[in-house]
Amino acid sequence: MTQVTTPSVLLGPTNSARFGKTLYIDITTPHNSLVVERGSELPRASLIVTTCARELIDMSRAGDKLDHIIVTGTGIDPALHPDLRNIAENVRALRDKWFSRAKFCLMTQNTDLDSYNVRSTLGMFNKVFVPLHWGNTKQFTAMTGAKSTELGQFIKHISGMENVVVEAQFAEGTSGNMAAASVTGWIKKVGEAAPSEVHLLSGTPPTVKKTKLKASTKTQRNKIADQLVEKTGLPVAHFEQEDLPAK
Repeated sequence: MTQVTTPSVLLGPTNSARFGKTLYIDITTPHNSLVVERGSELPRASLIVTTCARELIDMSRAGDKLDHIIVTGTGIDPALHPDLRNIAENVRALRDKWFSRAKFCLMTQNTDLDSYNVRSTLGMFNKVFVPLHWGNTKQFTAMTGAKSTELGQFIKHISGMENVVVEAQFAEGTSGNMAAASVTGWIKKVGEAAPSEVHLLSGTPPTVKKTKLKASTKTQRNKIADQLVEKTGLPVAHFEQEDLPAK
């Protein structure tokens, strides 16, 4: 097995303009011990939960405040961790005991939600942040490398979840998503998904191909937001894209 350092699974707590006082839990950061199985670098649920318990207890006893506890991943996507349900159940219980007012959330870029077990586990979070940058299957395939049919299934699955927050970024360029037809298609997809909220973020949408994209301006995003509200009535908020805190 590849020898790697063993970084902390915790990032923060940090002050976020978007989330307030936030503790991030990196459940897929590579480890070289206490992993889920031989040959893997994914930390075990027991390691993650024990580490979180110590931090939350210490923060609570110190009188600290916490607005969000967010599960994320810097290795593979956190939704793909085989022990996600175990982690979610135990960390949520810790949240309930020590920081009951904090929102328990997950950030995922995973668009393959065919597994009922994964979908039911995502239902355990107050909010699940998912990407939706694409107005059509061609853009979806070009940006993600996934099969075009996966977009329709993804929309179908998240439309049945009450805790989904859609994240979207827009950019100009030959493979961008800001052409009028693309925005119109995106608004239709968001309407079909019917999330609880839509967050428009600065920066450029992630893509599997190296391509030059020019990030949208706030004025351009405001125009897109106005169109979305007019067509769907969904709540929209604007935020600057924030990097995860350093370990």
